[in-house]
Amino acid sequence: PGILDGVMAQDMKQIDELWSIRENITVALKDAKGFTYKYDLSLPKVKAMNETTFAVQEAIQRSYKYPEAKVLQFGHVFDGNLHLNVWNPCYSLELKELIEDTAYTYVAKNRGSISAEHGIGQLKISKLGYSKPEGAIDLMGGIKQLFDPNKIMNPFKVLPPANSR
Repeated sequence: PGILDGVMAQDMKQIDELWSIRENITVALKDAKGFTYKYDLSLPKVKAMNETTFAVQEAIQRSYKYPEAKVLQFGHVFDGNLHLNVWNPCYSLELKELIEDTAYTYVAKNRGSISAEHGIGQLKISKLGYSKPEGAIDLMGGIKQLFDPNKIMNPFKVLPPANSR
């Protein structure tokens, strides 16, 4: 179905109200008993955001293993930012891998990014190839080598080691 409704703030009061709603989604998920898998994705079109969300939802349903899992989508669509959250009563590595394989495949297909606002960090290093081609990762590694030949600035936190690519 896609986006059925939306709102654009008309004044500062509405801006504050919208931000409150956005911030409280995260608080509500944190307060819910269970585990929330959180993804901050960037996709170039609203259609791709919806396709990604629905693909994750369908993959979870097809697995028949997580009947209570809930897929929640919110974000700021005008800049292509999708916050994809999946809530489940308990943590499952298998569910995490299912979500990531599905979502990151759609991100790669649509030339998006697996990390929209918060950088790659340590947890997504091995997934960087979904967002960047190998040549770009090699170029980034070369630039890092140029400025940090002794590998003392954030080692292993932004780029995968050259031998793992």
